[in-house]
Amino acid sequence: MARVKSTMDKKFIITLIKDWPSRAAIAAKYRIHNGWRQCVYRYDLIASLYYRACNFIKHVGYAVAGVKSATIEKKFIITLMKDPPSRATAAKCMQSIRQHGGGDIEYFAAIDEHSAASVLKEHGIAWTSLGNRDSQGARMGCFASHFLLWLKCIECNEPIMILECDALLVRSIPHKLRFRHVINLADGKYRKDCLPQSVLKFLDTQTLHKEIYYGSQFMPGLVAYAISPQGAQRLVKRAKATSACEADMFIRKPVVDIVECIPLPATLNVDYPSYIERQAQRVHKLSPG
Repeated sequence: MARVKSTMDKKFIITLIKDWPSRAAIAAKYRIHNGWRQCVYRYDLIASLYYRACNFIKHVGYAVAGVKSATIEKKFIITLMKDPPSRATAAKCMQSIRQHGGGDIEYFAAIDEHSAASVLKEHGIAWTSLGNRDSQGARMGCFASHFLLWLKCIECNEPIMILECDALLVRSIPHKLRFRHVINLADGKYRKDCLPQSVLKFLDTQTLHKEIYYGSQFMPGLVAYAISPQGAQRLVKRAKATSACEADMFIRKPVVDIVECIPLPATLNVDYPSYIERQAQRVHKLSPG
């Protein structure tokens, strides 16, 4: 046994010597990578503070300009009723809403990937994907679901609250919300698996501020938000005049005015992958290589 161990030790040493250049390169790359990560982290912190300062100033501006606060009576959870994981995640969302006194809320049957194209065609909307095409059908269904709720908002002529099934309330939603078009209710948390590699190579983290991934002109995902009839009209008009894309990239400034609730009452349930993420994972597993 001692001879075998000695032979293995020699082979290991020879391997280390042969691989030394590549290992040295990896070590140098790690040092550079770590330095960049610290720079990005500092930028993330500064950008986040700047964004929140601007958001606070906007709230003050609303008050000075006499923008009225609105009570949100109608609330919806977008749920794929035929998808058990989606229903289970929505049940967790509903539980958190009841726990924090969110009031009455109803399920909204989401548009699935099979009927999404026909729904968009029915309303004369073209589709232009800006993201991962592996789950394009599911992304179209996500947009179509939000689009139909925007139409509902216009029809009832009052602000509505829209939550995706993987939303979780961490505190009570303010009774009245002051906003013009759209108010975001969820933080900028993302599942690590759904972030682009260009971001992940700098940040080894489960969460990420929205300023790095999207920039302040976009919505930080559509986990939870409220929309006014005026905001819904602007989005519907834009969809018909141009084309649709991923919903969280479609809602953007200056098409609509976006503000954040202070403090943010909702977050993302990171324990339950969304239907879009599950579809993308399934496609990757089925693809050759």
